[in-house]
Amino acid sequence: MDITSDPTNAANWPPRVVASIMWHYIYVEDLQSLIRTNHSYSANRVSRVCKSWRDISLSKEGRSLWSSIHLGWSDRVINMFLERSRGESEEPEAVLSIAINQYAHESGAFSRFKDILKSSRGRIGRLNIKWDDIYTGLRYEPNPIPPDLLAWLSELFEDPMRLENMWEVHLDFFPLQSRTPSIPNLMALPSISHVRTRHFSFDLMIPEFSCLTKVDIAWPGITADQIMIIMRSTPMLETAMFQNNGDFIGERPTLVDTQEPPIKLQSLKNLIIGKCYPSFAEYILRSITCPASSKIELTIYREDNAAVLSSLPPSLEAPLASSMYLDITSDRLHASREVPDQTPFLLKFDSINHPHYHVAFDDSTSFGSKRPQEATQLLVDLASIGDFSQLTRVGISIRHLPHANDVIRLLDKFSEVEDLTLKTQDLTSFLTTLGSSTDGIPLCPVLQVLDIRGSGFDPYQLKDTLAEREDMLSGLEKLIITYDPHLDDGRLDDPARSSTVDEVMGELKDFVHEFEFVEGEWTSSSTEMEDDMSFEAAMYDFEEYYNDPDFTSHDESCMCRNCIDYVGNFGSHLWAPQ
Repeated sequence: MDITSDPTNAANWPPRVVASIMWHYIYVEDLQSLIRTNHSYSANRVSRVCKSWRDISLSKEGRSLWSSIHLGWSDRVINMFLERSRGESEEPEAVLSIAINQYAHESGAFSRFKDILKSSRGRIGRLNIKWDDIYTGLRYEPNPIPPDLLAWLSELFEDPMRLENMWEVHLDFFPLQSRTPSIPNLMALPSISHVRTRHFSFDLMIPEFSCLTKVDIAWPGITADQIMIIMRSTPMLETAMFQNNGDFIGERPTLVDTQEPPIKLQSLKNLIIGKCYPSFAEYILRSITCPASSKIELTIYREDNAAVLSSLPPSLEAPLASSMYLDITSDRLHASREVPDQTPFLLKFDSINHPHYHVAFDDSTSFGSKRPQEATQLLVDLASIGDFSQLTRVGISIRHLPHANDVIRLLDKFSEVEDLTLKTQDLTSFLTTLGSSTDGIPLCPVLQVLDIRGSGFDPYQLKDTLAEREDMLSGLEKLIITYDPHLDDGRLDDPARSSTVDEVMGELKDFVHEFEFVEGEWTSSSTEMEDDMSFEAAMYDFEEYYNDPDFTSHDESCMCRNCIDYVGNFGSHLWAPQ
């Protein structure tokens, strides 16, 4: 084939194709990252691949390469990008993406370019302003938004029709000591589709045929009715996130029966509602319908002493009872309250005719002192919800299991469960019930896969359970375990048995078609507790410390192992859990 006509030869690609490749190479989702990723150098670098690409980057097809600008750059670079993104005479100009932060203001670049940007407002497609508090080395101090920046924003959005190309606005501000700043016409922009605001409000006068597809909003005192206004006016909404500036939403809306039809969000993919009371979440959920393929995430702020499941919004009881997949997680307590992404309680469940739900619950007490008991009670209460007749896959990650009788009531609901994953400290009560039967029919009669990685177990009991199920013609297809070092040190050997633990572990594979194990430590291992600094483990050890007959001899200057641990973890003896 003639090289001049070969379509695989980049030299033969049309300029618009090459320009599109270059644009995708340098495009960034977060405009604030422009200042730290040497974006200006990226545009220059890709334009210097060869002379042909250089010519294309400086032609009308390549103007978009120079359209993303951070005012934190040097004036020379900003001017270069503005110039190269402009069109010649009547040729179209590239739509701009503009980022501004504190440095852009402190360096004076904002003051020097604000009038240019204002006069070019019709070219701006994306605007991202981020204003953080000031870190003094000890704490964050308020950093008021400069009046000239607020005034510029107000003037920029004064006439929405002049911002005909603006489709994305991100305004991230830390909370101010005074009033929350506002842009009245933000949602009235003719092309707006993506809005993210932090500590920034706007009027809810949304056009009837809004193009909004993504909203991420957090402002003080946001109400359920305000959220409903937004969703009612945005039929094309795909992603919606509502929070109260990181704090919980304190409103408890009155729930009344209404004849109004629910809002149909046929394009919704993700709905996230920040920490709120159950009645707040219920008010939203009962007022909307969305595809079964969508995902709804809620964080529930429980009333004092309310059980986890009693705090579940009533609209979710039917989806939970009819779920095909259910995952229950209770994160461990940690001595440090700064553990990131810690979720006291999390329920995930999927059903055929409902969205995918992720519902997180907070602790009902300070420092989660009741979390271990509440996690156990959660499993007990779960047995009283529906029959779970469609449930086929279950995952449970919880520190302690209930008593065997309560486990029996729970497993009795798992008649159709084929795949069960369980991570807990001690499997004794579970294995006891799994091997039991009624009229020759075991609990979880169709169970095929059992994954107990991370869980502590008695090898003899596990073998007996597998043998009993095999005798009842309900043997497992697959078993996955964690091989803890304790299995090799002989401490688990039972003198009353004819086999050693090592021999029993070798026999487990005879009771299943597929046997897997991973090297690691059980949840119950003391090493893991120490490394994890589990708050519950600390409480457990503290009982021995507190009951020490020489307890009165311990004081703030004591250097014994327990005192060092507790002063390090809890600040003082008096602050330690009692």
